Formats: sequence, C-alpha cells, structure tokens
Amino acid sequence: ADGVADGVDNCIGSDTRPTVVIGTCNSKAGNGVQANGCTIADGVDQCAIDFPKKPLHYLACVAHKTDDLRVQRVITAREQVGILTCTILNGLRH
Repeated sequence: ADGVADGVDNCIGSDTRPTVVIGTCNSKAGNGVQANGCTIADGVDQCAIDFPKKPLHYLACVAHKTDDLRVQRVITAREQVGILTCTILNGLRH
C-alpha cells in the first residue's frame, strides 16, 4: 500500500503513518516513501533490528541515516532533530 510494486519494494509492510513515530514519541518528521519502497520509519526500525540491546549503536545508526536523508534534502534539519530526540527519549530503551 506504499505505491511501490512488491517486486522492487525492499520493505514489504512498511510503516505508512504520516510521521515517524518511535515508541510513544511522534517526531513530527514526515514519513515519506523512498524509491526502494521503504519509509523513513522503516530505516529507523532497521537500526533497532540491527542493534538490539546496543543503544549507542542504535542511536549512531539513526543519526547516520537521518544525516544522509538531510543531506539529500529528503528531511529538514528540524525533522532530523525530531527523529533523534524521539530516538533518545524512547528508542534507547531497547
């Protein structure tokens, strides 16, 4: 339901909420679908999967992903701060 054909979609069952939500924290950052079929939230979720019980690695992963998105002008600096704030407030509980 994200508009990307399943054959090229890297994230079947994407989180398609309008904003990136981490735990109970709404970052207020847009949760757009990328060309590969993954939303921004999917990328943040992948960091949690890649670094379970390693909160600082998880935070570094999210920081790296959001920095790339900001440089590519997919998200704004304000949206990046919102995602990182939510990561710190809720995501570091992993």
